[in-house]
Amino acid sequence: MPDRIFIIVLSITLAACEATVPSEPEVDNPVNIPEAWNSGDDSAVMPWSADIQDPKLRALILRALRQNFDLQAIIARVDATRARSRIAGADRLPQLEVAYRGSRTKRENSGGENLIDNPFTSQSLTLELAWELDVWGRLRASTRAAIANYQASEKDLATARLLLSANIARAWFNAVETDQQVALTENTLQSFRSSLKIIEQRFQSGIGTALDVRLARGNVATADANLYLTLGQRDAAIRALRVLTGDYPDTDTELADSLPQFTNRVPAGLPSELLLRRPDLSAERWRVLAASELVKSSEKQLLPHFTLTGSAGTASGTLQDLLDWDRLIWNLVGGVTQPIFQGGRIRANIDLSRANKQEILALYAQTLLDAFAEVETALAAEQFLSGQERALDTSVKEQKAAQLLAQQQYESGLVGIITLLETQRRAFNAESAWLATLNQKLQNRIKLHLALGGDFYSI
Repeated sequence: MPDRIFIIVLSITLAACEATVPSEPEVDNPVNIPEAWNSGDDSAVMPWSADIQDPKLRALILRALRQNFDLQAIIARVDATRARSRIAGADRLPQLEVAYRGSRTKRENSGGENLIDNPFTSQSLTLELAWELDVWGRLRASTRAAIANYQASEKDLATARLLLSANIARAWFNAVETDQQVALTENTLQSFRSSLKIIEQRFQSGIGTALDVRLARGNVATADANLYLTLGQRDAAIRALRVLTGDYPDTDTELADSLPQFTNRVPAGLPSELLLRRPDLSAERWRVLAASELVKSSEKQLLPHFTLTGSAGTASGTLQDLLDWDRLIWNLVGGVTQPIFQGGRIRANIDLSRANKQEILALYAQTLLDAFAEVETALAAEQFLSGQERALDTSVKEQKAAQLLAQQQYESGLVGIITLLETQRRAFNAESAWLATLNQKLQNRIKLHLALGGDFYSI
């Protein structure tokens, strides 16, 4: 008999342990997807993570992936979701407990005299079983929903890693640009001071006027103030970068000498299906599956519940007899429960789960639409920024040439101080805008790869 009970319990356990892990769901796209992107040509670049030959940046990204505290918090949330999926799966399995109970009894009559000279001792050792038979698949649906939510959290982690690496690159480019702006401002300030010295010498020689001197001094002071501004911007950019890498926000970071350049271009006819591999979209598809399974589970609450309970064990007055199988006592009880009236709670839960599913489907549709907008906008912005960069590059060359010519003509007395100061200001503004545009192009290319969820080839 003990062997039979053991075989029964083992068979029930093995049957309950059959788990079905869902594969990533196919969700009908609520957005009309074009075959290719409408904006952009082959002027964009290869993925920044592989195309930028900058070992300092790559080292910072790896450091951030190890140390960033926001990412560590997301990893902890993934672990918590994994634990919740295991908890949900445990409801499908038989609940087995071993229980030992002991008591010692002494009975007395109303007069206080003992009826039994020696106290009576009772001990028992039992194996107790409780199991809800998942006849309709309600618990299986709940388990699949929990697993799908866990898969969604894994995709959330992948999204967080992608965002973190992109944010590191963005912060790095900002820091490098502000460092170059500082160098430009310092050079401009030095140039203004040299011009001021010439103007003061001309004034002392009786050639210039006091107005020329004061205008030149004001130009130097403005450039000096601009230097403090760019120094503050560089300081803030470096500290923001340090926080992202999980380090103390000081300014102990060695920057690159110049902004990097991309060498490759986006291939023509980029397929729009690339976007569907984005981890955030994948997470939404897993959440749609989880919501669908929860709808199934809530609907099956209306059906009868089948339960199986049982126990097997021994009872004896002495401890050594508890392992005597001749004293074995066992029972096995099956039950059926049919919900009849619960104040509308079950129906309300069904309505709630269906409404949640519709909400998640709508959010998925909006996320998908936003993703396409991000790609189209980034591709279009690449063209605009490239044109802007070419125009500013020409402007920088012309303004520098104009500044040199104005300097020569001022020293020869052919132009006034206003012309000289204006050409100096324009030359500085053109080069500053050119540096900012280079950074914007890099930022936009990061947005493009972030919107695509990776490179231009892998699906």
